[in-house]
Amino acid sequence: MNEKIDYHFGWRYLLPLKKEEKVGFLGLTNEEFNWWKGFISKNLMFLSPNNPDGWIINLEKAGILKTEKFLLSPNTRWFSVYGRGWGVALLKRKLDRHFNLCEYALLPSKNSRVVVPLKPTSATFLGLNLHKPGRPMAKLLIELAKILLKIGLTFPLKRKVLLLGIRKGVQHNDIVDSLKPIQKWIKREIALYLGNPEENRKTIILPLHHVPPKIILKVAENQKARNSLKHEKDTLLFLSSTSIKEKLPSILGWEENKNISVLCLEYLQKKAVDKKIFYKEVFNFFSELALIKRQKVCFSEVFESIEKGLCKKKQNSIVRYIIEFIANSSYKPYLLINFTHGDFAPWNCCWTEKGLIVFDWEESGLDLALTDVFYYFFAPAIHISGRWNLKKLLFKTIKFAKELSSRIGIDERDVKLYFIFWILKRFDKNSAFCEKIFNVLRRYYHEL
Repeated sequence: MNEKIDYHFGWRYLLPLKKEEKVGFLGLTNEEFNWWKGFISKNLMFLSPNNPDGWIINLEKAGILKTEKFLLSPNTRWFSVYGRGWGVALLKRKLDRHFNLCEYALLPSKNSRVVVPLKPTSATFLGLNLHKPGRPMAKLLIELAKILLKIGLTFPLKRKVLLLGIRKGVQHNDIVDSLKPIQKWIKREIALYLGNPEENRKTIILPLHHVPPKIILKVAENQKARNSLKHEKDTLLFLSSTSIKEKLPSILGWEENKNISVLCLEYLQKKAVDKKIFYKEVFNFFSELALIKRQKVCFSEVFESIEKGLCKKKQNSIVRYIIEFIANSSYKPYLLINFTHGDFAPWNCCWTEKGLIVFDWEESGLDLALTDVFYYFFAPAIHISGRWNLKKLLFKTIKFAKELSSRIGIDERDVKLYFIFWILKRFDKNSAFCEKIFNVLRRYYHEL
């Protein structure tokens, strides 16, 4: 699916869509139209170019005058219009008498993946917490927007806007089946985070009728995403009887039907904390997690498994060098594996009123010891573009891992071997980055 299209239409959860309802489109490209056509057919609705019950309109292509004409038809009960903020503002003034309107910011304006209600209230402020840009300038702009929100100004968020309207006096009690598992938790305003457009994508929904919010929903639709969401639920249930149970969000509910799965979790708001205290708790977390399902595996078994998985990469000179390096090294006959988070990036944990909380356990499972440690330090450099000092990052990572190794029963001399295995296992996902970091490791190997 086209990335831009997928991001735009993640906000379908906001629409009052009913079975056997007629829907019209205006200003959509062929790709957009085909996407909606499939969604409407799947949910037992109908396409209607004339006198529909509701409209979905791309304002930038449809134009303000044409859009206004169609929406003011007496048959129009609801609509969804998205486009530039100034265009939506002009349209909004003419529709206010006939419709109850809700306005949302689409962030960032290109390939939007965060949907936030546009009101000068704490709800908007809290919704912005779902937007966690990696670039320093984008972070600065979000913080500036939060400051302006405190004095009632929303204009920095209005580069691209979504406007929803329901005709005054119209009730929408029934909804399509694919949305029913969500509705039991949603009242009035919500904010959305639209996951990466891939098979495993999920949408995060933050209901804002409580301030601060009390729950957060994770929604999955295709089978791969639904399987990983169920895995996260099962993992949280398993870990709730271990020593790290206090560092997990509580499960508040689970709903599914033939179209959708929804995991409802406790929402804990992020709080500021001294960095030293935070790192200490992360260290303690790694120490406790390393004891869960801990076991020894044969060195040769691990080596052969990774080597087999890289059979298509063996033509790469770096991969060949690493494999030969490991094969010619003399280490202990076994390595340690334990239960791992699998995606322990800095953005998948935070400090709350309950202390450190770790979330997003979808990729958890047995893996080599220290795997989460290495990813925790290198995830920003992998996923966020910028000029990273890989030497400094490497030394910091190895130092932390060596300090942890004595706590979890690993000889600190073996830490670099675990790190090399981690690089090899990531090669299929991030080959260019893995080449860079291994070259740094090889250069400073004896200093670490």
